[in-house]
Amino acid sequence: MSKIQEIEDIFNIFHDGTIDDVVIQSNKIDLLIGIQYLAELIDKKFEFFNLRLIGVELIEYDTWTANSYKLTDWKEIFELGISIINTETDSSGNVVVHSSCFNVPNDLFDGGKLIIKCRDYELFDELKNPITIERLKELSTFYWNEKFGKK
Repeated sequence: MSKIQEIEDIFNIFHDGTIDDVVIQSNKIDLLIGIQYLAELIDKKFEFFNLRLIGVELIEYDTWTANSYKLTDWKEIFELGISIINTETDSSGNVVVHSSCFNVPNDLFDGGKLIIKCRDYELFDELKNPITIERLKELSTFYWNEKFGKK
């Protein structure tokens, strides 16, 4: 599985989660993803995961508006209050995160597509312990099986 496919899978697992904080360092971006129902499966006190995007070449936000309007300032994008809906990879190899927003100035739009192109990622729990994508998938499968009674 390619790194891009893994990043797409991670964002899909984080559906309904929110990007609650971000630290931007040149071509590295650390995202604090709030998704308590999964995080607390690791530790009952946890609410977040940390996703580090490495080798970031592109981040933009294509808004859901009648006139195509794209935000390209990374700081401005992550101040929107992004809530993850679902994710796909486009034909250019970009990860496209469909999302709603809860902190848009003047309510200009309700959401859009967070478009990311990066080389790699690292995933951590709330205490910065590394987590594999396989472990994240196990947690997600366990949660949804428990929630819907599938044994």
